[in-house]
Amino acid sequence: LVFFNQDGGALLITDSSNTLTINSVIFEDNVGFNGGAISISGGSLSITDCTFYNNQAAYWGGAIVSKDSGIKIIRSIFDSNQARGDLIEDSQLVIETEQAGRGGGVYANGGSRMTVRDSLFTSNAAQIAGGAIHAKLVSGLDVWGCDFIDNSALGGQECNAENVCGIRGGALFITD
Repeated sequence: LVFFNQDGGALLITDSSNTLTINSVIFEDNVGFNGGAISISGGSLSITDCTFYNNQAAYWGGAIVSKDSGIKIIRSIFDSNQARGDLIEDSQLVIETEQAGRGGGVYANGGSRMTVRDSLFTSNAAQIAGGAIHAKLVSGLDVWGCDFIDNSALGGQECNAENVCGIRGGALFITD
């Protein structure tokens, strides 16, 4: 994998005051610096009946990163997405910080309410926190009818021989 300094592997939305609606779309094998599949900054995002599979971000939001935006996710699947916490270029480790690797499925920082309903988060991973979702400084968080299965967050630590890691929100990590 080669990560470039670009956000939103498939879709980048910046400085919008509108709501972008995405219905019945598959995002698979996308790579971005922040937001493996989607990066939004400003405005709001509504996602319904979408699948996010095997997307990767070097920093935040394996599938989606939302900065100062509202986000609504309904009946969607997040499977095997990663917030890696590193930047790989020509197979060499270029950067790794304690701030990187948050929100294996979704990373939301600031903005209005985040709503997640009737969705599945499975096998997503974050190097630091929020294996499925990391929500930071959002004005409200509603999670209803969701399943969180086998998501992981290492807490910035390597696992020892007994597979014990510094866990920080394998499914959800919420901070202010």
